[in-house]
Amino acid sequence: MIKAIFFDVDGTLFSHRTNSISDSSKLALKKLKQQGIKSFVATGRHILELKEMPMEDVEDLEFEGFITLNGQYCYNRNEVIYSQPIYKNDLQNFRDSLKNYAYASCFFEKDRKYLNYCDEAVREVYQRMASPIPEIINPELTAMEPVYQISVYGIAETEEWRLQKLMPNCQFSRWHSLAIDVLSAQGGKARGIEAVLSHYGIKKEECMAFGDAMNDIEMLDYVGIGIAMGNGKEQVKSHADYVTEDAEHDGIMNALKNYDVL
Repeated sequence: MIKAIFFDVDGTLFSHRTNSISDSSKLALKKLKQQGIKSFVATGRHILELKEMPMEDVEDLEFEGFITLNGQYCYNRNEVIYSQPIYKNDLQNFRDSLKNYAYASCFFEKDRKYLNYCDEAVREVYQRMASPIPEIINPELTAMEPVYQISVYGIAETEEWRLQKLMPNCQFSRWHSLAIDVLSAQGGKARGIEAVLSHYGIKKEECMAFGDAMNDIEMLDYVGIGIAMGNGKEQVKSHADYVTEDAEHDGIMNALKNYDVL
């Protein structure tokens, strides 16, 4: 029996072709709540970015909780369930490196996000995300605050070794040709889901997850039933138990019906 379902946002709940959540997906979320099945967001985004998207207020969709920043910060309406900032030494190494390799980077704290500067790569990525560009702040002025994730823009795959050398206690997830997320090696969507399920006393065999991107693979592997969207990457689909239609063609609703959840 399915007791919890985790939904990626971009390309899964939210279609960037229509800039919206489909009516069938909104209906599915409503029906899941009526049946007592808990729905959770599982996204690489910060909660501020969710609220900035051109869609209904995330609060109106009545999710039980949120796994944000690729599992680095997880909470429900009452409390923080799990948080894992980047280790201070790794973070300082990265800040120091910006003096020599000036990658445009976005730093994500608990309640805010900010860039060190903005360039064409940043503008292209945020246009694709349908989100406003964050404010610009010198990261050296915020050195005391925990940072849960860093998004680095304009860095080629052949240059990722620089980050790996600077930040040995981190993992790296590329989600755009011009963008890579940096997070703690102890983080990730699967780790966030594990913490949330433990909090609610739900077994992983009793949950499903929907995703379409590379940073969704680990959660599709972790849960009882992993669903890949039709618009997802082929590598993601190879890790899924079932491949459904795309985000704007009732993919979520059809998969839930296929497994007799709805």
